[in-house]
Amino acid sequence: KKDKDKDKDKDKIDSPNNNSQNFEPLRDDPPPLYNQRVIQADIERTRPTMKCFQDSAIRHEMEIILTEYCHRKKVSYKQGMNYVLAPFFMIEMKDRLDIYLCFESFIETYLNSTFNDEEFGSLQCIFRMFRLLIQYHDPSLSTFL
Repeated sequence: KKDKDKDKDKDKIDSPNNNSQNFEPLRDDPPPLYNQRVIQADIERTRPTMKCFQDSAIRHEMEIILTEYCHRKKVSYKQGMNYVLAPFFMIEMKDRLDIYLCFESFIETYLNSTFNDEEFGSLQCIFRMFRLLIQYHDPSLSTFL
């Protein structure tokens, strides 16, 4: 019976419907986007006091992932994507493809409409809600900000 279960699991992995089967590997040097300098500047500003983000190799990995995501999803890079990506490095994930897939899945699941509109409407709405939450929970901090 165990062998049959293993075969079933193998079929799931090898099935043509499995996304990883059709997934192109990430390029080491993706073509630059029209706003590549914004990505680079945002990465430099991403949690600069944290040791892992002081590592140029980590910053390079972030640039590859953000650039590839924009190419593959046919979206423009938006400021803030770097902060969505950062926690995957903070928990010390090492594999570029795993990080990319987690980042992509997180955006599609939780932030689907946040980064896909050119007017930043969704993002502005989120910031407004965040500001209201701070005003309610910590008025002195809200005044300071």
